[in-house]
Amino acid sequence: PDIQSPTAPTNLTATAVSSSRIDLTWGASTDNVAVAGYKVFRNAILIATVTGTSYSDTGVSPNTTYNYFVKAFDTSNNESPASNTATATTLPLPPSSLSASVSASETSIPQDETVVIRATVTNTGSTTANSVTATIVLPSGLSTPDPLTRNLGSISAGASVIVEWEVRTDVVGNYVITINVADSTGATASGSTSITVISESSGD
Repeated sequence: PDIQSPTAPTNLTATAVSSSRIDLTWGASTDNVAVAGYKVFRNAILIATVTGTSYSDTGVSPNTTYNYFVKAFDTSNNESPASNTATATTLPLPPSSLSASVSASETSIPQDETVVIRATVTNTGSTTANSVTATIVLPSGLSTPDPLTRNLGSISAGASVIVEWEVRTDVVGNYVITINVADSTGATASGSTSITVISESSGD
């Protein structure tokens, strides 16, 4: 019977190529009969069996460090000693990216009337935006009964959330209303719209 184990794989390297993938390569083992394949271990747990001398681990989390070693086995299931240990840290998730478009239900408003300011907040990035807030900036002469800062929660990549404020037109004049948005990663964006407040007599 074949009782000789293969030699240990050599020169194992681990390279993080993204936030969700680490590539492994190693030198081939030898055996007196035949090497049948390789067992790949992540943090001392078997995660894959392959026939070649490379493997892409996609079962990993962002910004996390992993340790790997590899063992060879032959056609009689004799197992080699472990290779050297290779370590790699996955890349962080790419940041979210926010945009904000702002509109008013009317652009010419009589004094002491109410206009609705609507902001559409969109996550244009590739990852979820968490803890998103939207803050309305009102010039003196306008007011709102609503909270100035609204919590929008999380916005998935490519998704949008609409938030509205009721703004009262206290003083005649031309105004620019700005909405500032931000999330927990530090991504920010802003948008604005203009309204004109006219006197009630002009409105009549």
